[in-house]
Amino acid sequence: MIIVVPDALLSPSTLSRGVAVAFEREIVALGSADALRARYPHAELIEGGEGSLLMPGLINAHVHLEFGANRSTLTYGGFLPWLYSVMTHRDTLMLGCDHACMSDLCDTMLRSGITTFGAISSRGLDLQACSAAKQKVVFFNELIGSQASMADALYGDFLQRLEACKSVTREGFYSAIAIHSPYAVHPALMQRALELAKTEGLHVSAHFLESRAELEWLESGSGAFKPFFAE
Repeated sequence: MIIVVPDALLSPSTLSRGVAVAFEREIVALGSADALRARYPHAELIEGGEGSLLMPGLINAHVHLEFGANRSTLTYGGFLPWLYSVMTHRDTLMLGCDHACMSDLCDTMLRSGITTFGAISSRGLDLQACSAAKQKVVFFNELIGSQASMADALYGDFLQRLEACKSVTREGFYSAIAIHSPYAVHPALMQRALELAKTEGLHVSAHFLESRAELEWLESGSGAFKPFFAE
């Protein structure tokens, strides 16, 4: 049992003072520090001191640990210029961030108060770091590819990564599926992945309507995405 005595306690709707928290794996009781000490005399006591704040853990719902070494390779300021720069540098974006690098990034998030994160995994290179992370992790195995001729190969690779992910059995680690986006995943691939998610009860994530160009492409096959796919 641990009793935490902060200067202030932030709940989803209230900032309170003079409230301490007793917890083991979950919160057991709230009350004044004196009352909780009397109730749990053998509990470890952590006093935050003046200016300390106790609050729920933060969630980073979408992080790419595999790209963790990249800092300024890409072009920013507009969606299509950024996307072209991703295509140009796609073979080098994942270089430089090995298991130690990705583990450090997990620890950095934890020090920032992020206690749960969604890992969008393109190749499964971050599985080891995520399975060993201290946080709760939803591990989204990403499916991407719009060419019909590559559909079977891409889906086979996706299934292999998903099966490897499902072999992780630690508490707080959850296998999931990321369909990259409606413009970057062939409809047949998307349908197979959604059917699998329904059958196995897996959560699904997707990029959706990130730009006007995407909306124009999905609605009418026109706009800035048309030359992009032609190339």
